[in-house]
Amino acid sequence: MGVFASDFGQWIHLAVVYDSNGKLVSHYRDGELVGSAAIDSPRKLGIGVADLDNWPYKGWAAGTQFEYRNLNGMMDEFVVLKRALSADEVYEMFEVGRP
Repeated sequence: MGVFASDFGQWIHLAVVYDSNGKLVSHYRDGELVGSAAIDSPRKLGIGVADLDNWPYKGWAAGTQFEYRNLNGMMDEFVVLKRALSADEVYEMFEVGRP
């Protein structure tokens, strides 16, 4: 399921679960699994250079690997957990957080 014009202005819950033990990465939209893929070589994840939400300066990233952003919209929460959530836990997070 992709993003459609009817989604603009709507609250959407997005979640990605990186399960290194299960060797699987799963993507969820509004608590429902929309895709998953095997992880061939699991590794410890970390957040390097990061700027969440709005781009702070017009053109600051021109010509760099950060020039293009892939999530256009506003974010009201960002959560990083120490362990992978189950599908039921992702759905519960969606249900509890929905407006």
